[in-house]
Amino acid sequence: MMKIIKKLYVLLLVAIFALASCTETETQAVLTDSFIAFSSSSGTILENSSDSLVVEVLLAAPLQSSDVTVDYTLEVVAGSASDYTISDNSGSLTIPAGESSASLEIRPVDNVFSDGDKELVFTITNVSGDFTIGLPGPDKNNSAITVTIGDDDCPIDLTAYVGEWVYIDAVGTANSCCPGGSLNGFGFPNSGGNATLTADPSDPSGTTAILSGGPFGSDYTIKFLTCPQEVIALGTTASFVGVGAWNMPQGQTNGVYTETTISVVGGLGGNGDFEMMFEKN
Repeated sequence: MMKIIKKLYVLLLVAIFALASCTETETQAVLTDSFIAFSSSSGTILENSSDSLVVEVLLAAPLQSSDVTVDYTLEVVAGSASDYTISDNSGSLTIPAGESSASLEIRPVDNVFSDGDKELVFTITNVSGDFTIGLPGPDKNNSAITVTIGDDDCPIDLTAYVGEWVYIDAVGTANSCCPGGSLNGFGFPNSGGNATLTADPSDPSGTTAILSGGPFGSDYTIKFLTCPQEVIALGTTASFVGVGAWNMPQGQTNGVYTETTISVVGGLGGNGDFEMMFEKN
């Protein structure tokens, strides 16, 4: 008997401690029967995430025998509709009969621009049935959720790269005809010398540049991916050091850069991939 009394006493202490540790809002939520609210007041996802962010609407009530409709609004505080997709943009969610939740999936759209975080605010405006919107209490917490899509790109000052670049060499990669082989060593030393890098005036993001002259048979456009310090190609050239077309598939990450060097890899005619290297003059 004494053991049972001690056990009941311990359980009572645990219950009192748990109740005392709750916030006022959480306590109110526990003591109230029927409300509909988001599962959280905020959520964050990076723009380059391959996953989606799930936003849940929860029904705190006995399971219903008919569907419950939840109307919501979406305000784009920062960014635009092109920065994300959502699984249902009708402005209304349905919690099916016998269920206790419904959800939206927000999937970010990645870009290579340093354009800041995006912010979306979803707000429950109306529900079918006699339910409180938000957690009980004057603040109606979780009646809205703020979703932040974090910018994963870094700013770049393209003016620091504009100017003359000295062509150093092009060396065969492991999958080329001549791994480690130097084009200079094959009798194509410098082949025209310097190349000029200019900012692409048609790109408002300020991350695209054009290499021209030097070893190129035509202008060669590259885009700087600023955070990973990589380079992607936006086209091909007609020829390179007189050995046929320099082929970097559009959009493929094929190079790296530092403050004083640019290195890009591409297929040189039928000879496989070569790494082309430049240094700032």
